[in-house]
Amino acid sequence: MERTSLFTVIGYLVGGLGGYLYYLAFPCEGGCTITSNVMITVIIGAFIGGFLFQLIHEIFYSKSEQNGQ
Repeated sequence: MERTSLFTVIGYLVGGLGGYLYYLAFPCEGGCTITSNVMITVIIGAFIGGFLFQLIHEIFYSKSEQNGQ
């Protein structure tokens, strides 16, 4: 598995966990769209986590590639 893919998958898992923890920390009392359903919160968290981890990997990998490492 490529390093980028592995880093992105780890980001999905961390983001999904973060979404679940957000769901537990901020329960919905009314007509909330994001925290009304645990699956929606986990999926949104996973996408955000995957995107951020991939972005961080691209930034650091391109810097190390420019330095010749």
